[in-house]
Amino acid sequence: MNLTQAQAERLLPIIEETFLFKGVALEELTKLLLSLEVEYLHYNSGETILEQSIIKPCLGILLSGSAIVEKHSGEGFMAMSVLSQGQLFGMASLFSCGERQPYPVCIIAGDNTSALVIREETLKQLFSRNHLMAENYICHLTGRIHFLNNRLSHIIQPTVEERVLFYLKHSAEGGNIKSFSALAKSLCISRASLYRALESLEKRGSIKKSGREVSVLSEQHETFY
Repeated sequence: MNLTQAQAERLLPIIEETFLFKGVALEELTKLLLSLEVEYLHYNSGETILEQSIIKPCLGILLSGSAIVEKHSGEGFMAMSVLSQGQLFGMASLFSCGERQPYPVCIIAGDNTSALVIREETLKQLFSRNHLMAENYICHLTGRIHFLNNRLSHIIQPTVEERVLFYLKHSAEGGNIKSFSALAKSLCISRASLYRALESLEKRGSIKKSGREVSVLSEQHETFY
């Protein structure tokens, strides 16, 4: 369906702040939004927004609420990050040249979550009408490549303790480990190595552990370089 004039005007303050529409004049952006076929969707808390079996590739803009990005492995899973208003999702489902791959993560809606969803064919129309948006999209992907390479450089640190501590610092769950098995598999270590690393980090004063709850302590207690 197409957005109404009232919907477009209400959503503009959020949409214009996303990387995709950076530098696009408001008048032109409004015309584009009104002329394109998009979906304005609401989700219940805990509802799946995207998962591995996604059928139609799309790009989504979170308009309200939040969403948790989870990585599933067998019966275990790990929270990777939390999306907030104005952030985009679904890029890994796009432009695969006909060779559809399973979507790599699962995105779960939080409270009062809504999103603007743009299908792949519509996105192609958008890029053909405005090359600045295509350039913004490419620049963002390049930035993500650098970001992921930086993440990998930390994950493959020489010690298991550094890799575990890096995860705990950047965990969307704030140090709450739901599955030790999934975390160990994600870090390419055994559960025994994970337990030893947590024990070592606690002895060094880098973390404080209570059951599955792990708190990262002040930087001044860390001894990694």
